[in-house]
Amino acid sequence: MKIEFNDLFKRKNFTKDLEGTFTMESFLYEGDEIVFKSPVKAKGKASVLEDIIQLDMEVSAVIELTCTRCLDRYTSNINLNIFEEYTNDSQKENEDIIFITEEYLDIKKVITDNILLSLPIKKLCSNDCKGLCQNCGANLNRNTCNCPQEDVDIRMAKLKNLFLSD
Repeated sequence: MKIEFNDLFKRKNFTKDLEGTFTMESFLYEGDEIVFKSPVKAKGKASVLEDIIQLDMEVSAVIELTCTRCLDRYTSNINLNIFEEYTNDSQKENEDIIFITEEYLDIKKVITDNILLSLPIKKLCSNDCKGLCQNCGANLNRNTCNCPQEDVDIRMAKLKNLFLSD
């Protein structure tokens, strides 16, 4: 889905309704594959006010991510409100208004960028994910392991002997 800027900039005060459902390809981000498990639904409008195009959309999709702790794949519902402003006038460019040089705006790229911005730093399959055993690598959500649970920093291991009684 693309919005032609030249068509919109010719009209100084104009609103165009946007609505669509489309599929998006999976992609890699920081070594993690982000897979779209449902079509992306987008609904909103593009408004022109003098030399500024305002894009206001609601986007929803289901994506699949990898849990940071246990490395299992899980699905997450994405519901975003996107509001961005664009201009082709370099005099009006600032931190809130994005300067464009292209003749069109690719809605899929805008949606992808906003999904990446909305992802948490730690992607967890659940808030109480136990992760992997640091010794044997077992997924502690599914299995228990017989590894010793003694957590000693090897840099401080010699100090442990000071507290042993003879």
